[in-house]
Amino acid sequence: MPRYNFRIFFGDRLIADPFGGELPDLDAARAVAVIALRHHTATFVVGSHGAAAAGGRFEITDEHGRLLTTVRVGDAAGQH
Repeated sequence: MPRYNFRIFFGDRLIADPFGGELPDLDAARAVAVIALRHHTATFVVGSHGAAAAGGRFEITDEHGRLLTTVRVGDAAGQH
């Protein structure tokens, strides 16, 4: 099973996932990213960092650090 790593950016703040996780495919990794991005966005808004949260993004990389896709706050807000 492929290993994916995640990096969350809010403004100039980076929340890195140094371990990643094995997931069946990129669609599954994207679903994890959407859930995590919603959680972290809510945390930043509650913590008075609304402007930073609005520009947030979640990058998904492969096990070698190559960027595979980016999920933005607006993408996460539109998915159920």
